Amino acid sequence: MSGSLTNLLELFTSHTHKPAVLKGSISAVQMAEHIVDIVDPRIRVIGRYAQKLAQPLSRTWDYLNDMANMIPGGVTFSNAGFSSSPRMKLIFDSRGVIQQLLDTVIPLIQENANENLPGRVYMLLCMEKHEHNFLGTNLVGDIIERDVIQTKVTFTNRKILSAGYTEEDARLGFKKCALEALLQKAQALIMQTRNVQKLLIERKKQLHQQLHPAHGSPFLEHSSIFTRNDFMIDMPPELQEIERQLTEVRIKSESPDHHLLQIIEVLNHPEQYLKMETRSIVLNNLGVKSPDDALKKGFNIDYAEVEIEQSLKRIAMIVNCPAEEVFSHKML
Repeated sequence: MSGSLTNLLELFTSHTHKPAVLKGSISAVQMAEHIVDIVDPRIRVIGRYAQKLAQPLSRTWDYLNDMANMIPGGVTFSNAGFSSSPRMKLIFDSRGVIQQLLDTVIPLIQENANENLPGRVYMLLCMEKHEHNFLGTNLVGDIIERDVIQTKVTFTNRKILSAGYTEEDARLGFKKCALEALLQKAQALIMQTRNVQKLLIERKKQLHQQLHPAHGSPFLEHSSIFTRNDFMIDMPPELQEIERQLTEVRIKSESPDHHLLQIIEVLNHPEQYLKMETRSIVLNNLGVKSPDDALKKGFNIDYAEVEIEQSLKRIAMIVNCPAEEVFSHKML
């Protein structure tokens, strides 16, 4: 019933849409096997690997479920109603923007499209929100105040990220995508270890060249403290330390046990990488934020603010529209 991208950062920043990696409803066992497939299939040599993943996976899925349920819904839009809806104009700018979004929806739900067309389609909409201050005028009673600092709010880079025939379908797309993102994070941490290994080898090569600039002993990339103790005796202290670190890093970079521990660490602490807060703003028909003492004067927009790795922020909301607007030009 839903589609999602394979990486949360990509979900909020890319210009293309991809089908979901995880299809339909999925069990904990299926998710555990999917995790192993994605990060390192060699993890299956570890005894009771699925049981070791069970609790961290449950914790992450519960966390993602709570996040998905925080995303506000209820925003209805349509091409036909655009001209009469100030709130739609604040969010979507034009009918053309709406149509561009609708053109991306079908690949996200096509696997379930059939002749029994539902009444509405529900979508997870992601946008960037920008605010900038300017000096404007404000009417307080019968008095016009000039040079008042006001805040203009605009929305850009809109994307439909998952879709289905219920709000839960759209929310499920977010959960699947967020899980994929956490797996990508575990992979990235594993790759960091391999990058450290490359840097150590390069530093080892530089030191070797300094010690043997012309016709010295050959450079041995894979020597270790376990296999070349005789060689280590005559090594300078820095080279000995590099050899020690290389041995440790090689074990981590190639060990399924270490990879499993890395996955468990990420899944035990999803809040380190993903956070969400619900927010609400009131805008007038020009997109200017209402001051605190005039919250009832304008159009309320509720959204969830998603923070990725304490840096990238995007806003999300569940929107819906008549199904015929999605399928009218696409279904044969």
